[in-house]
Amino acid sequence: SILCLHGAPGVGKTSVARGIAARIRNGNVPAMLKDVEVVELDTNRLLGGTQYRGELEGRVDSLVSLLKRDGNLILYVEDLRNLTGFSKMDDGSRDILATLVPYLKSPYVRIMVSASYEDIKRLSSIDHPALAYFRQIEIAEISDTEAEKIVSRAAETLSAHFGIRYEKC
Repeated sequence: SILCLHGAPGVGKTSVARGIAARIRNGNVPAMLKDVEVVELDTNRLLGGTQYRGELEGRVDSLVSLLKRDGNLILYVEDLRNLTGFSKMDDGSRDILATLVPYLKSPYVRIMVSASYEDIKRLSSIDHPALAYFRQIEIAEISDTEAEKIVSRAAETLSAHFGIRYEKC
């Protein structure tokens, strides 16, 4: 239930996630994903104002109810630290991921998250219960040749869109 795109900083984990969302939006996916929508979870908004025990749990319950009611949503979280309370501003006590664990067996709770190797290592070190639900896909750094192909394709598209001419250096 959790697709975890992990890799070194700057390799393009977020770009891969946004590319997946674009393919879903454009219908360029297998039939089982045709009616699915990817929405970004604003973890700051989910956590905002939760200071008493049970407030975060109540919000997560509401979120899960929304996912079940809709049935076709995938939550995207740009950084695993935003789910785990591992941010520099948090002491780990506001762990959204731990609150979600009881719901992760449900077919309606689908999450896509980007993570660094360090984040995965940290979750492993504390034996986080959500790790059992992670399907990890490593996003590796691309070669110079692959980067050149991507830039060339993007340049052609952008040139056509903005009406400018692109010349390869």
